[in-house]
Amino acid sequence: MFRPKFSTATLPPLYRLRHAPAEQHLQPPRPGICGWRRPMDEVSIIWIDLAKRSIHLRGASAMAVRHLKITVLVAAILGGIASVSGCGDAATEPQTPAPRQPATVTVSPATAQLAVLGATVQLAARVRDQNGQAMAGATLTWASSDTAVATVSSAGLVTAAGNGKATITAGAGSASGTATVTVVDFTALLRGFADRHGIGAAALGVMKNGEIVSEHAVGSMDAQRQVPIRQDVVMRLASVSKPITAAAIRTLANDGKLALDDRVFELGQGDGGLLELEPFPQVGDSRLADVTVLHLLQHRGGW
Repeated sequence: MFRPKFSTATLPPLYRLRHAPAEQHLQPPRPGICGWRRPMDEVSIIWIDLAKRSIHLRGASAMAVRHLKITVLVAAILGGIASVSGCGDAATEPQTPAPRQPATVTVSPATAQLAVLGATVQLAARVRDQNGQAMAGATLTWASSDTAVATVSSAGLVTAAGNGKATITAGAGSASGTATVTVVDFTALLRGFADRHGIGAAALGVMKNGEIVSEHAVGSMDAQRQVPIRQDVVMRLASVSKPITAAAIRTLANDGKLALDDRVFELGQGDGGLLELEPFPQVGDSRLADVTVLHLLQHRGGW
């Protein structure tokens, strides 16, 4: 077997390998042609003939090389001083990657509700390109469908401006995503409720973990309706009706008129309820349907 001695300088710098049953011919490729996709299986080299510019391979290893990237190591023949690399079949032209373009925009949270005028919520947008890859540096534009309801800053900060719904759109190139913001000013709702029921003054506070998180007040503090009620107003209030009500309920239960495990509120549940509930402004928790008479007597919520 002839094993020529030569240095890397004698080898043409780049070859295209074309398949033949018994040998792989080495030919200079056309400029810029490189259509290989993945490494070829291990190949056993018998010899390299520079005069014919061919590599002879052993048996089944002489496989088709179309669309495969080949790096032929000839260290075993050349004493570790050279290697030959090739780009295969010229039928495959190089594919220039398409420029990355925004393809989808996802806004989160997708929905938000603001209960006080001036309240804010921060939206975020995630942009992906045509290959589904995140584009962290994409330029975003923000817009509101109704600035009378909600405005949005260039950074995606939404501010409640009035009751209603607004669609917030985040755009990146030709792609866009949306979120829906609902503004329900609770003070306005409370005022409407008081007006419908003839309540001259009302104050409402919501406490969570020992802290007041929301305060609302409607009506007046004087008979002439000249002094608006304050959110921190203290109203004189007392009640002695609870023991009397509890005694009456026990009497009705003993007479079989009701049961202590009866559902209190009629909310469409299968076994019904004793009282029709007027949601304000809506049923906030479906578990209200589980509240029983006994729960109310014990001042428990039922969950």
